[in-house]
Amino acid sequence: MTEMEHLMSYLGWMSRVGLTEQEAKQANEERELLLGSLTDPRIHRAFKQNKIYYGRLSPGCLTCGQGTWSCLFVNGLCTADCFFCPQDRSMTTERSPTAEEIVFDDPDTYLDYLHKLGFKGVGFSGGETLLVFEVLLSFVQEIKQRFGREMYVWIYTNGDLVDTEKLAGLQRAGLDEIRFNISAREYGLEAVELARDYIPAVTVESPAIPEDYERLETCVLGMNRIGVDYLNVHQLVATKHNYRNLINREYTFLPSMAFHETPVFESEIAALKLIKYASDNDLDLSINYCSHAYKARFQKLARRRRGAVPAKTDLERLTEAGYIRRLSLKGPFAGIQQIVRSLRENGMQENLWSLDDAGTELSLDPSLLNRLGPTGQNLTARYSEAHVVSQKYLHARKLEVVKAIRLNPDREVLVGRRQVTQQELGVADRERYEQLFEEQIKIDDTPDDKASVTSEQTIHLEPWERIETGFQVIQDSGVSFQKLAGQDDP
Repeated sequence: MTEMEHLMSYLGWMSRVGLTEQEAKQANEERELLLGSLTDPRIHRAFKQNKIYYGRLSPGCLTCGQGTWSCLFVNGLCTADCFFCPQDRSMTTERSPTAEEIVFDDPDTYLDYLHKLGFKGVGFSGGETLLVFEVLLSFVQEIKQRFGREMYVWIYTNGDLVDTEKLAGLQRAGLDEIRFNISAREYGLEAVELARDYIPAVTVESPAIPEDYERLETCVLGMNRIGVDYLNVHQLVATKHNYRNLINREYTFLPSMAFHETPVFESEIAALKLIKYASDNDLDLSINYCSHAYKARFQKLARRRRGAVPAKTDLERLTEAGYIRRLSLKGPFAGIQQIVRSLRENGMQENLWSLDDAGTELSLDPSLLNRLGPTGQNLTARYSEAHVVSQKYLHARKLEVVKAIRLNPDREVLVGRRQVTQQELGVADRERYEQLFEEQIKIDDTPDDKASVTSEQTIHLEPWERIETGFQVIQDSGVSFQKLAGQDDP
């Protein structure tokens, strides 16, 4: 099967798998009941209630939520073959270190990238990172030498290649945290316990595998005993590389929100049950649930923001959701000219608006909206997204270059943008949207004691304006997974 055939097969499967109305109702009720039971004051809901955790968050997880984390995939090959791995495990040759589709063959250029884009944390992922230990070590050493404590650095590993010599080398290099996927090694904690003597923060980071819940519950007691600092459990997701394995386990699949990933419902329930277990047993171990909803909202937000800041013009605004908003009035030439004359007569600064060449569209700063009054012209809201990319991925992402960021004399990255939606606002919408545009919303990264599931948006532009709060309502698709479980792959 070719790559394109594989992708089309996957997308065809995604379009058919879902829940009936009754199944969706039951899933929402089960999750709401569990969320409602998480009343311990040590259980927090941060980042607009998209992240639920017990105890504390790792400094690395905080940089992720704040949008200042860079994930460098330092290699691609692995020592394990986990059924849930979302990556392509068919590769036979090693790949170059890559962050957000930008290749960094040497640490110096990557350090310049970190500095230019304002990152505060770096996580090294793979593959199995210790397969390229010398490359990994050189990156960690140079980052800590240049940034010191200003850059929090951690690595991911399954523990297969961990030994005292490697741990000592990483300790000397200044590594802040090491994260172990213990599900790749039958939940053994030997490598985890060994790392306690070398690395300041030791974390276990594994998917919440529903059928392994009891094993993980038992393992949590072992983590608590040996002094593991954090346990990060993340939601299983189906991708084009692993979906056959997940179908065979008869999981319930939810609609994808981003990354061409389909989240597993039972995995979310297992993660939330584990947090309740920690609370009920008064554990010292901090547990963080990293959901698909959180990743889709906040990790994509961070990437949009990095591109939007250098891409937007003076008349544009950056929304809470990380999109670039541009407002304009469109109408006959005479009507637009009358508005311009009114703005000038009322002493409005001319850098607050601009005319197109035809003189029939007036782009304006949002602060002018309540100064215009009724105009009879259509108000248009355009939303664009921007990304920092290499030249290679401009076409694939359908981006138009708006700026180049020079990293050093020999290397640059590009800022590209594309329009994602355009809406004309009728007279009845104007007042509501003017209020919406004027709101200055700061993303809340502090705990919130309310558990909630967001309802369907009633204002059609709000998804471009705001980050959604809480877990997404589970929708039915009219097709039951159970009806598909016995069918052959399409």
